[in-house]
Amino acid sequence: MPTLKIDGIDISVVEGSTILDAANRLEIDIPRMCHLKGFEPETSCMVCVVKDLKTGQIVPSCSVQATEGMSIDTNCAEVRSVRKEMLELLLSEHIGNCEAPCERLCPAAHDIPLMLREMVRSDPERAEWIARRDLVLPSSLSYVCSAPCEKGCSRAQLDKKISIRKLHRFDPTNDEVTFSSNYYINRIKSDAIEVAVLGAGPAGLAAAWQLQLEGFRCTIFDKVSEAGGLLLTKKKLPQKVLQAEIKLLEDSGLIFKLGTTPKITEIRKKFKGVIASGCYKSKTFYAEENKVIVKAIANGKAAAKELAASIQKRTELAPSFDSKTGTLEQAELNELREHCPEKIEHFGEQTVTQASRYESEQVATKPSHENLTDQEKSDQTEAKRCLHCDCRKPTTCSLRKFATEYEADQQAYPALERKKIQLVGYGKTVIFEPGKCIKCRRCVKITQQSNDDFGLAFSGRGFNLQVKVPLGESQQDALKTTAIECVTACPTGALAFLDQEENEAK
Repeated sequence: MPTLKIDGIDISVVEGSTILDAANRLEIDIPRMCHLKGFEPETSCMVCVVKDLKTGQIVPSCSVQATEGMSIDTNCAEVRSVRKEMLELLLSEHIGNCEAPCERLCPAAHDIPLMLREMVRSDPERAEWIARRDLVLPSSLSYVCSAPCEKGCSRAQLDKKISIRKLHRFDPTNDEVTFSSNYYINRIKSDAIEVAVLGAGPAGLAAAWQLQLEGFRCTIFDKVSEAGGLLLTKKKLPQKVLQAEIKLLEDSGLIFKLGTTPKITEIRKKFKGVIASGCYKSKTFYAEENKVIVKAIANGKAAAKELAASIQKRTELAPSFDSKTGTLEQAELNELREHCPEKIEHFGEQTVTQASRYESEQVATKPSHENLTDQEKSDQTEAKRCLHCDCRKPTTCSLRKFATEYEADQQAYPALERKKIQLVGYGKTVIFEPGKCIKCRRCVKITQQSNDDFGLAFSGRGFNLQVKVPLGESQQDALKTTAIECVTACPTGALAFLDQEENEAK
């Protein structure tokens, strides 16, 4: 059994083990995108490289065998530099948005595409939770927001932009909307850390709400007897809507101390952390109010995240890598339209023949269109126009994860001509986007091992290399029994489920 060192730690492995095998035994995480356990190494992505300190060589850990006396460094500056370069080469061929332009333009980072698709799936309660989670006061904002999100709507390039602002005009006065239902629940534990927010304007309310979502017990102070700040002066906003939304925040567990002048010294003694907003000033955490209400909401959320990170003594995560497609051509827009819910009557109804956990769960949990009100059906029709120009796998995409970690630059190796967006549908379940494929061969290996008649294979050479079905057969024929496995194994958003979301509405 050869014995070697990995990051200074001795490890003995069985003959024939790779460096990656040895690192896994030590629970040292080496990034990889093309390697698939149980199959021969591909060494196509080269993201798993490490440094052999004895030879000075940079080698792929997935294929190089561990040998006696070897000394490996998995994370030195040289290794990280090579990994970054490999990622940038992969990104030079990548085409697709990580985030939708509408979400990117929303200062409050509202997951608009997910809200719309929950409407399409006949689940208005889940859609409302997403809007309330992100916007705090979505119904009030539907009257007063400047709607910067709509300026980026890709649908506007085809015909007419989606009415995003009106679609989050949920009725907070509805007696059925309570915090005792599936999402509106008091999530604060009895031993939660107590924090305070000074000022009950939009920024202050957003800060308090975000802190509560992160597990803190929050009290809001304001010398004014009514919460809402600038929203109280907005003539377009029905005040009953604002008051109902503030009542929902109170019901959720937020504690309001209004009509009292808070003494800063006493508050700092009682609470673990304090955020000031509006006219209340602070040298540490401050949420600036803004006449553009959605910007005030964004400021409040940002201040809350900073305070939470400070209390929990953790570093705030860097913004996730965000691939941007840019202006789409007419053919690309048409391609997206052909695969959007407006064009696919069965969207939300999984009926593929492959028996799978995915299919059974989707069918079992799908809400009924018949239970929707007339307004909800109208909203659903509008939501179906969404082109889904964001990625279907924003959470599990390894390319995005590692591009974030290694601060990769998508423009480091600019292509002479960017690829075109293509979507290839598999029955009613799986979508394939060639522009996101990194030619890792995972799906090819899986289908070739199956008993299916065709499977998948590579076609073409060099930059024209693509994953295709042999003999011109359909993708449905290629993935009869392996669709779920292939989607799960795909390290990017190239293979994804047509109607499944990774961003859960928690």
